[in-house]
Amino acid sequence: MKEVTSGVGIAHMEQEISKEISKETSRPLLQPLGKREKDSQHVAVDKSLAVSDDQRRPKTSWLPNLIRESDKEGDKNGGLPTPKAGGAGGGGTKKAARPQSAFLPKKPLSEVRFTPRRSLPEPSVASMQMSLAASLAPLYRAHPFLNATHMTVVGASWKMESSLVVGLIRVYAAKSLDLNVKPTEERLERFLSTSAPQVQGNRLLMREAGLGGHGATAVAELLRSHPTYTHVDLGGNTIKDEGAKTLAGMLAESRSIRTLVLSSNEIGSEGASALFAALKLNGCLETLDLGLVDNGRKNRIGRPCARDLAGALRGNETLTSLSLAGNNFGSEGCRAIAEGFEHNTRVKHLDLSMNKIRGEVASLFASAFLSGASLETLNLSSNQVGHQGCASIAKMLSSDSLLLRSLNLSGNLVGPKAAALLAAGLENNRLLSELQLAGNELGATGCTSLSGSLNKCNVTLLALGENNIGDEGTLMLMRKLAENSSLKSLDLSSNQIGDYGGVAVSKMLQSNASLTSLNLEKNLIGDRGGVEIAQGLGRNGVLLQLSLKSNMFHDKTGSALVVALRANKTLTELDVSWNDINYANFSALEQQISSNVVKYNQNAVPRLKKELSRLQSLEPKLSVQEAKLLEIEESSRAMEEERKRQAEEGDDAANVHAERLVEIQERTSLMHLEISAKEQRVTEVTESIDKERSRLHDALSRRAAKEKELSNRTLKLHTKLASLQQQVSASRAELEGIEREQTGMLELQREKLLGLEVELMKYNIQLGEVPPPVTVGSLKIDSLSFSSSSSS
Repeated sequence: MKEVTSGVGIAHMEQEISKEISKETSRPLLQPLGKREKDSQHVAVDKSLAVSDDQRRPKTSWLPNLIRESDKEGDKNGGLPTPKAGGAGGGGTKKAARPQSAFLPKKPLSEVRFTPRRSLPEPSVASMQMSLAASLAPLYRAHPFLNATHMTVVGASWKMESSLVVGLIRVYAAKSLDLNVKPTEERLERFLSTSAPQVQGNRLLMREAGLGGHGATAVAELLRSHPTYTHVDLGGNTIKDEGAKTLAGMLAESRSIRTLVLSSNEIGSEGASALFAALKLNGCLETLDLGLVDNGRKNRIGRPCARDLAGALRGNETLTSLSLAGNNFGSEGCRAIAEGFEHNTRVKHLDLSMNKIRGEVASLFASAFLSGASLETLNLSSNQVGHQGCASIAKMLSSDSLLLRSLNLSGNLVGPKAAALLAAGLENNRLLSELQLAGNELGATGCTSLSGSLNKCNVTLLALGENNIGDEGTLMLMRKLAENSSLKSLDLSSNQIGDYGGVAVSKMLQSNASLTSLNLEKNLIGDRGGVEIAQGLGRNGVLLQLSLKSNMFHDKTGSALVVALRANKTLTELDVSWNDINYANFSALEQQISSNVVKYNQNAVPRLKKELSRLQSLEPKLSVQEAKLLEIEESSRAMEEERKRQAEEGDDAANVHAERLVEIQERTSLMHLEISAKEQRVTEVTESIDKERSRLHDALSRRAAKEKELSNRTLKLHTKLASLQQQVSASRAELEGIEREQTGMLELQREKLLGLEVELMKYNIQLGEVPPPVTVGSLKIDSLSFSSSSSS
């Protein structure tokens, strides 16, 4: 068997382990699954590893990653030794001894070489390899089936070299350390059976395999010992900084790896800095993915190592594809990266999505790409580019020196004004074929602006989902697409399109001869629009894919689609799920689509021949273009030779002319910059004026509303005051009447009282008593006056 030399001291340690194990055991280690008893306590957790709760490693940060050999009793008890009961007669049992941890070695802890994970802040590659070897040594002693000398038969069954089997066993053992699980023969065999198809040829695929720092170190050793791999995919693991450093050491030495995928691995700034330093030394890597796996963990590279990445971009001459999605570089970090791209002309595919890029930083990237970059694919989705960034990107699209073919600006706060700028840039562009603007704020106005430029460019894929374009925007877009001959794929999902928009789509389908894919899902199209779309589909002969999912269709639309597909023989994919269509119509649609698929496959050869003839018809034009290109290259070569000759001859006039030309170019560039700055300033001033105008208009509106409200309140108060005055006048008249009535009653009472007093005085006089004088009002009556008056 070939000896594996994968690091300092590792091969020697493996030889010693093999010798020791061969003395202790000679039994066959791996048996077929059918001949071995299944462990009922195993619970599947991760594709190739199974672990029960009893077998988990205690969560102690200072313990080394060591596993001892389990005895028979421990195997019966989930890997833990069974406590023995005391007492011969069974009457009095002693307290059971505390079971020793299944993860501690048999020898004393003083003799164990501890290798804490976080003891060294920046370990070298050699120290990491030695640390892994020291951690794996007790694991190999405790579990003899990990001995690679017994794996020759297994490797032959999977058509793998014995050295490759040795490397995979080390990866499995390191993975067990990372996941804190107990290795077993069944898990090892499952891991090998899962990994064998993924490590064949020149591709090593271990995506979402549960690898950590130890696993990444083992993979790095495997790649060193097998330099034939060109594609390595470790996305969706948790190698972190420790594993990234070991892979960086391997990458600096590699001369074979062309693609390295490390997306969603929780890599921080230290690990990323090591990778970028290795990128300067590497002369073969073409694709580096440090982005984000769908619904996976993010890398955490961030701003601190943006300068390191810029330096790597300046020094590397082979990298053509770079993904940095979801790393939160921010504005400052992206500024540094943009400076690196000013000196890089090799990167063709760049993904900067989800990095909090604002408008001013997007302008820096646009300027950097115009300085000579050969960029073909640019993904800036889920950032904050906005109006300012779109203005710079529009100028970039208008340039003849840019080779961009795919642009993704989804989720970037692109409004109607920014859409108008992009449309102006598209009118002067002939190379861009894919434009994605989903999840923005285009509205009907922005959609109308873009639709005006579609017939002047060569865009084949347009994504406008979630832009609230409505029926109005759809109507304008469909009118332009009726005459379009380049667009092949259109996404209008989640745009609140109703029946009027469906009618416009129907008219477009009847006249368009290029669109092959249309997405209208999650809209508000009802039966009226659905029937119209079905009629247009029946008269269309090019559409291959149509999605009408999650609309408001019923059986009327379903029946119309069944009738339409009897005439349409080209549609091969139709999605009408989440609509109220009965099963009979759904089955009929499914049968007709299946029939169309069969016919489409049968017509593949004539279709390809037709495409071949079309390409052959374009061959003369291509030859003419190639001849022109050769002429340009020859003229440029002649000019370069002439320039060299003039420089060698010391032609001062030519030098002065060149200097003046450079000066004129510099002045021109400065003037362009000033003009762009002034235009940008004018745009900003215009926006501020519009904002101030809208603010004043709102203020005037609010003031008029307040004045109207005050006049209404004043009128109400006057009305209320008049009513109150009327009430006061009525109350006063009523009060005067009451006073007159009371005065009359008082006078009447006085007269009655006077009569009573007079009667009383008469009575007193008759009795011979002299009564006291009586005063009634102003009249004073005594007995004398009364008697004289009475006698008279």
